[in-house]
Amino acid sequence: MNQLSFLDPRPRKQGRFVVFHDESEPVANKGWLLIGLLFVHQDHEKAIRQQLNAHRQAEQYTGEIHFCQLPNPQRIGLVLPDFVASIG
Repeated sequence: MNQLSFLDPRPRKQGRFVVFHDESEPVANKGWLLIGLLFVHQDHEKAIRQQLNAHRQAEQYTGEIHFCQLPNPQRIGLVLPDFVASIG
């Protein structure tokens, strides 16, 4: 069986990705965080940035993005489906 491993030095495929990162401390001072990573192929960076900016404008949110401080956080679920639809 040919199993994929992070320790295998042979590249399978190559690509360039933009990584969007967020972290959240759901319960203060408990010593753990939730970390979210969204890997977007470089070819789609412009599309995801446009989608994010469109949602920021719709929510009139211009500050640094912290999920727990968004004025309407339940709407963040709209961003990813819009992005996926935009890249086909």
